[in-house]
Amino acid sequence: MTPLLLQRLEVNTDINSWINDWRYAVELLTNILTLSESALRNRLCDDRQIVELVDNFLDIFPKKWRKDEMLSMALNRNLKSDHGEEIRAVIIEMYTSILMLFLKLAKEFVGKNNNQKSVLFDLNRLSRAIVIFKTSNRNAVENIVTEAFDAKQFTEKDVETFIETIGQELIDCNNDVAFSKSNVNKLEKFLEKCLVGFEGLTVVASLLFKHLSQAILCDFLNSIALFVENLEEHYCIEQMMNMATDLRKTFGAMLALVDNVIASAYALFHTIIGCITSVDELHAAIGNCLQYERFIFYYSIIYPIEETLNQCDEEQKMYINTTLEHIRGNCITHILEQLKRRGMLVDLGSSTTQEVQEKIDYLVELLPHFSPQFIH
Repeated sequence: MTPLLLQRLEVNTDINSWINDWRYAVELLTNILTLSESALRNRLCDDRQIVELVDNFLDIFPKKWRKDEMLSMALNRNLKSDHGEEIRAVIIEMYTSILMLFLKLAKEFVGKNNNQKSVLFDLNRLSRAIVIFKTSNRNAVENIVTEAFDAKQFTEKDVETFIETIGQELIDCNNDVAFSKSNVNKLEKFLEKCLVGFEGLTVVASLLFKHLSQAILCDFLNSIALFVENLEEHYCIEQMMNMATDLRKTFGAMLALVDNVIASAYALFHTIIGCITSVDELHAAIGNCLQYERFIFYYSIIYPIEETLNQCDEEQKMYINTTLEHIRGNCITHILEQLKRRGMLVDLGSSTTQEVQEKIDYLVELLPHFSPQFIH
C-alpha cells in the first residue's frame, strides 16, 4: 500500500491535490470493505497503514469544539471556495467509509469462535470514533459498541482499566489545570483527551456499565467531581476579568474548550449515577461529592438531584438535601459578591445604555458560548 496521510484543509492548501488524496483513501477503504471476513481481519493485522489512516481521519475530522476549522466550514457549506461542494462530498464519503469499517468489523466477529482482537477496538480509538459518529449515527455507534463487546473485542476488565487510567490522569493533572501562557498547548491536548474519553464513556456507560465494579465507578465519580471543581475555579468570568489584555483571546478559546469538557463531565457523571444499583453505594458516592461545592451546585441545576435520590431512604435524602441547601446558599452568595465587586448589579433591570451594550457586545464576541442575557 502506498503511504497515505490525509491532510488538514488550510488556507494555503493545494485543493486539487487534497481532493485527490481523500478520493484515493475512499477508494482504498471501499475495496477493503468488499473483502471477506478472514481477508479483512488479515488485512488489518498485516497492513498497519490502514489503522493509521483511520487514526488520521479521527484526528482531522471536525469536532464540535473546533467549529472554525475549514473542514467544519466545508461541511456546513460556509466555505468560500469554488470546490466547496466537492470537498464536502469527499469528506462525507470518507466519514461513511470509516463508519462502515467499524460496523463491518464489529459484526464480523459476533458469534464467531475467534480469539483474535482487532486494534480498531482499542478503547482510546473507539472513544474517538464515538465522538465523531454519535451525533448523526447514534444507533450505529451503539451497535458497534455492543457487538464488539459481545464478540469480546474488549472486555469488562478493559473498560475498568480504561476508567481507572482516566481517573488517575484526572487526579494527577489537578494541580496543572490553571491557565498560563506557557502551558496552553499541553493543557489543550489534555482537555481534548478528557473530552473524548468522557463522551466515549458516556455512550459505553449507558450500554455496559452495569457489568462493572460499583467500587470502581464510585471512585471515578469522585475523580470527575474533583477535576470539574478545579476547572470551575480556574475558568470563570472572574478569571477572565483579571486576565492580561493580550491573553484574553487565548483564554477565551480555552474557556470554550473547558465549557465543553465540563458539560461532558456532568453528562458522564449523571450517566454513571444511573448505573449504580446499590443504594448504599449511591448515597456514599453523592455524599462524598458534596465536598466539591461548585461541582454539586451546578450538577444539581443541570440534573435535578431529586430524581437521583428516589432510590435512597428518607434519612439519606434528608442528609443530602440539607447539605445541598447549605451549598446552594454559599454558592449563590459567592456569585452575588463577585457580581457586586464588578459593579454588575448596578441598575439591574433597567434598560441597557449604549455604553453597557457596547461592553456586553464585546464580552459576547470574546465569550461566544455565553448568552448575551447571561453576560448582562
